[in-house]
Amino acid sequence: MKKNVFICIFLTLSFFAPVLAQTSLSSNQISLLQDIQGTGDSREQVHIFQDSRIDSLIAHYIGQNYKKQTIPGFRIRIFLANNQDNGRQRAYETKARFITAYPDIEAYVIYETPDWKVLVGDFRSRSDAFRFKKLIDPMFPNNRLIDSQIDCTKN
Repeated sequence: MKKNVFICIFLTLSFFAPVLAQTSLSSNQISLLQDIQGTGDSREQVHIFQDSRIDSLIAHYIGQNYKKQTIPGFRIRIFLANNQDNGRQRAYETKARFITAYPDIEAYVIYETPDWKVLVGDFRSRSDAFRFKKLIDPMFPNNRLIDSQIDCTKN
């Protein structure tokens, strides 16, 4: 049994060794890349033939990323309740109370079945979020710092 395991490992490694060896660039490949980039005579040109659908896929990818405009960051959850507890109404009341106290900070009401949440802020660093969390502790004592995708256009 041990002999079979050893043979399987040996065969696997011997199969992947040539593949892994090809990942580093040799000096010939580097000089080829320099030639393609135009370090030589201006008469040298590279013609790339590609399917036109690739251009449309790239445009679609850029459009999706442009619409997204979010980055990893932090928000503070100041409210959490489910539908059985009049969660929706209480969430919007909590948001209104927060906006009255802090009009410069963005507030979001989010519904994730079966819970209603109110998240506030778009903080890029944990320390900024934690500082604001301590500031709102008296008004919203059950707040929690959470990781979130934040709107990068607001900062």
